[in-house]
Amino acid sequence: MKLGLENKRAVVLGASKGLGAQIAIALANEGCQVIGAARSVDAIAALAGRLDAGATGSISARALDLADPQSVTAFIAALVAEGGAD
Repeated sequence: MKLGLENKRAVVLGASKGLGAQIAIALANEGCQVIGAARSVDAIAALAGRLDAGATGSISARALDLADPQSVTAFIAALVAEGGAD
């Protein structure tokens, strides 16, 4: 399915497992540059191996603990510094 998401940047919270992981994979398979955020960056990094063979998108892992205000502030600052998301 082509949704016109090529080269868009998307943030997926809770991307380390479950629904968040599936959303990150689906967006990357559609061509998005996905920023996956969760406490477990190792689990997000492993998602790259689950992309379709012809996927043009990617998944990068960022640490984020939504219960920690400093973690949220640092995540948002880094995201803005990198150009934000679409």
